[in-house]
Amino acid sequence: MPELRKLVGSRIRELRRARGLTQESLGERAGLSYKFIGEVERGMANPTLDTLAGIATALDVDVPELVSVAPRRPAGVRNLLNRRLRRRPRSP
Repeated sequence: MPELRKLVGSRIRELRRARGLTQESLGERAGLSYKFIGEVERGMANPTLDTLAGIATALDVDVPELVSVAPRRPAGVRNLLNRRLRRRPRSP
């Protein structure tokens, strides 16, 4: 799963930078420490769904956009994420 955390972290960093935010300002908006934001972006932390929702709100995106893999990324990265998501059992 570390690969998936790194993918999501890279996406968060990409969105944060596109909005001209620092880790500190994103953390303030999301109610998180800048250190935790850095850990998430590096794939070192395993954020909960609630935390991802808070980060998404702070970035003014929805959660699916936050965790999406952009089409411009290499096919191998997209395939890895898709394989991981397909393995997850669906809720009833």
